[in-house]
Amino acid sequence: TTGSAVTVEIDVIKPDGTIQTTKNAGSVAKGASYEYDLSDDGNVPSGFFGSAVARATNTGGQIAAISNLFSGANGMQVFNGFTSTASQWLVPLFTSRLANGLSTPIAVQNASGGTIGVGQIVVTCKKDVNSPGAATITLNNTTAVLNTAAYFFNPVTDTTNIPAQWFGSCTVSSGGAETVVFVQMRTVGTDQAAAYEGIPATGTAKTVVVPLYAKRLTNGFATAVTIQNLNPGAVANVSLAYKGASGLPANCTTTFNAQIPAGGSLIQNHRTTGGVSQLGEACFGTLTVTSTDQPIDAFVQLTDYFGLSGDTFQAHNAFAIN
Repeated sequence: TTGSAVTVEIDVIKPDGTIQTTKNAGSVAKGASYEYDLSDDGNVPSGFFGSAVARATNTGGQIAAISNLFSGANGMQVFNGFTSTASQWLVPLFTSRLANGLSTPIAVQNASGGTIGVGQIVVTCKKDVNSPGAATITLNNTTAVLNTAAYFFNPVTDTTNIPAQWFGSCTVSSGGAETVVFVQMRTVGTDQAAAYEGIPATGTAKTVVVPLYAKRLTNGFATAVTIQNLNPGAVANVSLAYKGASGLPANCTTTFNAQIPAGGSLIQNHRTTGGVSQLGEACFGTLTVTSTDQPIDAFVQLTDYFGLSGDTFQAHNAFAIN
């Protein structure tokens, strides 16, 4: 993304924080991209997992990156690389072994320059109003996390601390240490997979834009939007303005108000007939959420409610407007 060519290097990092290998991508032209496939690198063994750091070695060089994670025959998760860090992140939707198989592991990468000690990463989760089980869940890292290494909170395997059928929103704090966070969304036993980036708790935007909402289209496409209240100490009062695409019925355009609990989230589920009852069936268009008091952010799930085979599950972060 610099105005001239840059030289790029990629460190592949083991879970213990040591470097498995460094890939020299060479010179990448202005506006061009470079693809690094770990499965083609003989220096990375089969079964490897860990974290990575990509950097432009030129003074003033700037890059952007995305990561594609493949699983099973068709499953793919995509998330953006991070160019900024924070010491507190928000996860609008955390799920544990739901009846449909959906679970959402949280990955926390240490970007502090030092080691994050045992127990220093604290994940505090507040259940959705419709979730069964405990009102809150608190998780901690049980091993030290070296610089650039990652730690994973996995509801699929952690059956001791994370109850099944539980869902809500989480805050990931690291005691002042700088980190980055992303969330994997996997329907275990299927190809359905997606991912989204965590939301920095320091956001100040009070308007969030979703370029595409869809409620139960005739081809099986539907979305779900999860809106996060960034303030842990006060309720957010929001207005949700849906605007249907040109030519659609009047019931595809509506505006109504809602409240989001302090530090909590609000799910707008367009997958079910009764979801977002203010909208008609087969509606699509844009959604703008405006808060009158607290900062907010959101992410969007793109789904297929027909249950087609393959990976029909995607996710992306919404656009927060200051």
